[in-house]
Amino acid sequence: MALTLDAGEIAPTDLEPFEPQPFTTRSEGTNGLNLKVLVNFAPQNEKASTLQQTDTSALVSLLRCMQRDPRIGKFSVVAFNTQEQKVLYRQEGATQIDFPAIGEAVRTLHLGRVDITAWLTRQRDRVPRRPAGAGARGSR
Repeated sequence: MALTLDAGEIAPTDLEPFEPQPFTTRSEGTNGLNLKVLVNFAPQNEKASTLQQTDTSALVSLLRCMQRDPRIGKFSVVAFNTQEQKVLYRQEGATQIDFPAIGEAVRTLHLGRVDITAWLTRQRDRVPRRPAGAGARGSR
């Protein structure tokens, strides 16, 4: 691996984790493994209302390591967020992971926002209901 910095040189790291990955040459003569990866893009702190760079860096780094493995023939990736109960991105049977598309999908997250319709539905479902025809307590 070639170094891109000279000795004693300092440079900032790339702040965009979803840059495209260089094409990986796959093993000749074999189909390779088919890998399905489920990735939950969520803050490490469950009370956080934003997804920080540190939250995504480790996940993207793992995906990049998997993509560089020449034994893997095809990738299926599902990026989701359990907090919003939403699938953000789905890629089926691809030879390369589409990092820019995952990045665009992750940027659509609206953590910390409340969908009022979903909230009202959950509240309505939590309230115990009286059977039809039942009167109020204490009435005669």
